[in-house]
Amino acid sequence: MRGGGLTSKVKMLYVLACVSATFLGLTLITSVVTPIYRFHGVVEGEVALSWYLLSYYDEVVRVASLDAVRVLTIPLFILSTFLIASSAYALLTYVFKKFNSLLSAAELLLGGGLASITMSTLLLSIVRILTTEVSGLSVDNVFYTSAGLVNFGRTYYYVNSLTSTLLNPLTVMALNTINALLAGATYVLLTSEVGTQEEGSS
Repeated sequence: MRGGGLTSKVKMLYVLACVSATFLGLTLITSVVTPIYRFHGVVEGEVALSWYLLSYYDEVVRVASLDAVRVLTIPLFILSTFLIASSAYALLTYVFKKFNSLLSAAELLLGGGLASITMSTLLLSIVRILTTEVSGLSVDNVFYTSAGLVNFGRTYYYVNSLTSTLLNPLTVMALNTINALLAGATYVLLTSEVGTQEEGSS
């Protein structure tokens, strides 16, 4: 494949697909490792998708459901790594003018784009599970007894606005859809251009 034969439209779309995959991979990692909730009161600590640190009356506690959520984030780490690595490979292929490898690089971008669409449902499901568990941790330890009202303290939690925005269903679906569409369009146009050049050279 001759690099000089690439149209400016294909070149621009190819670079945009690489940038989109990199941005999505970095966004995914940020969403998974950045704390979503911060607790103050009887329960203290932070909770992210991939880790948590909580204490109850200054005693570190483990929550089985949150441990399960941590395991579910492993595929998300794998996907984000693949997105960043494939986009880096695709960009290097373009920069160093290894035009014979452009199509295989575009295939990697397309694979990552399709996988990200599938994984977005997993991500949103994990967020829903986490939200349910967190609501159970935010309780008021106030009891009514025959002696009157007994207050053992309250727990308050705060939502990280950045992580909350990144994990919003509309944000997740928009970023993944845009990435998949760019990767798909790049692959289709690049395949068409390769076919045209091969016909012209034969």
